[in-house]
Amino acid sequence: MRLRFGIFITLTLATIALLAVPAFAEAPSLVAADRVAQSSDPIYIYFFWGDGCPHCAEAKPFLAGLAQRFSRVQIVDLEVWYNPENREPFIQMAAKFGFEPSGVPTIFIGDRYWVGYARDPIGKEIEAYVGACLISGCPDAGAGIFSPAATPTPVAVVAQAP
Repeated sequence: MRLRFGIFITLTLATIALLAVPAFAEAPSLVAADRVAQSSDPIYIYFFWGDGCPHCAEAKPFLAGLAQRFSRVQIVDLEVWYNPENREPFIQMAAKFGFEPSGVPTIFIGDRYWVGYARDPIGKEIEAYVGACLISGCPDAGAGIFSPAATPTPVAVVAQAP
């Protein structure tokens, strides 16, 4: 009887310990969140897109949502179909990453890029990569192409009277 009771207690304690592991496994995320709050390096997302492209239209609010949720995320929005001045940086970015631009949307972050967009899997991959960049930092994908650092350009410029 004592032996059965001892086995029961041992199994119960082992079960409780296994159930507690996920709770302790989340503790590093609190530390990571603290590190995120202390860092101030921006994370640039270079978004090359075409006006009228349905996948681009789907990616745009997703990326804007990342910028809203994380103040360090900055979107560099470059429409390439109707703005020829944005094509050369697109070609340069693609060459830097070892491919020829073939379609939009094309998104560059750190040392990664994505061609096309669907919430699953690309959106999830981008979200995970941005999360890693928030914690550990990541290089500016546009370094050497956009100087000194990329800044989002306004969509419309309002002329002021002299």
